[in-house]
Amino acid sequence: MNDEKLRAIRALRNKIVHLPTSALKECGLSDYDISNLIIDGEIQRIKRGLYRWVESSIEYSEMAEVAQIVPAGVFCLYSAFAYWELSTYIPKQHTLAVPRHMRIPSLPPYPKIKVVKYNDVRYNTGITSAQEGNSVVMVYDLEKTVCDAIVHRNRIGLDLVKEILGNYVGKPQINIKLLTEYAKKMRIYGPVKTYFEVLL
Repeated sequence: MNDEKLRAIRALRNKIVHLPTSALKECGLSDYDISNLIIDGEIQRIKRGLYRWVESSIEYSEMAEVAQIVPAGVFCLYSAFAYWELSTYIPKQHTLAVPRHMRIPSLPPYPKIKVVKYNDVRYNTGITSAQEGNSVVMVYDLEKTVCDAIVHRNRIGLDLVKEILGNYVGKPQINIKLLTEYAKKMRIYGPVKTYFEVLL
């Protein structure tokens, strides 16, 4: 690899963490050059067509890495419970929602990722953005996360649902009006009303 290519690739080190093949090719690198960067420990392959620096001055976020792997994914369920500090449960994998009609991309062995498919209403309701390192990722907002917990109450267990609801009502920024709006939209107003009549 000549000096010009090296300068071009090293200029990216402090600009972006994740390197699609297109960014490497724009620096004039061939497939052979990319293979050598992996062998030399400069970059690490995340999945086909996507790499990241092994060392970088940019703040690294695993959530940001996962968001690159599943670009349309919205962090949900256990990932969102943890993000909003609604539960003390530590997820063993990242969980993201995608539209029902979308083809799930190939997933690497690490980071561990679970992709769930939501219908249009559930997918599009309550998406917000979150700053992770130098990247912005999509996560469901607090009220949508609570609604998702109630939708999946039989799967995640009632003890976890109670913990989530208890932590939710203790937060200063809750929005019951928005929670009710989401519940009606997702057709779970009855269960939500029942739970919150007990808590509030």
